[in-house]
Amino acid sequence: KVIGRLTRIVIETIDGKQVLSKDSAGFKRLLTRMSFIFRMCKIIPRVGVKMSVILVSICYIKRVGPEYISALSLSEFVYDQHCLGALVIASKYVNDICLWNCHWARYIERFPQNDIDRFEREFLAGLAWKLRVTEVDLLTSHSFISHGL
Repeated sequence: KVIGRLTRIVIETIDGKQVLSKDSAGFKRLLTRMSFIFRMCKIIPRVGVKMSVILVSICYIKRVGPEYISALSLSEFVYDQHCLGALVIASKYVNDICLWNCHWARYIERFPQNDIDRFEREFLAGLAWKLRVTEVDLLTSHSFISHGL
């Protein structure tokens, strides 16, 4: 449920609330979304991401907004780039001892370390290096996970 909510907010942030068309482009985008959700359902438990990291990731994803998204290349891995950038940064912010990017790359298996480094740098730029998270931010993220708001 939690991973589903996280992936939903990533997809909505990138695509907005757009309805997929019924042509081949819409079908391809649907497949891209489904593969992203499937990958995150495998990666998040494998890495051992804690709830606190997911809550902070949601805060960061909501904070960067459409300006950051327009700067991303709209490749088939744009969802992964956005989600992993948030997770890596949130993990480093929340945890005293965290995974290095080479470990993320090893667990993920799809992206090499230099891609993880780039996702992190680009997401940090999108956040303007403002990593602080308030109690209100966390409560908003928690209510999103709990109630799907």
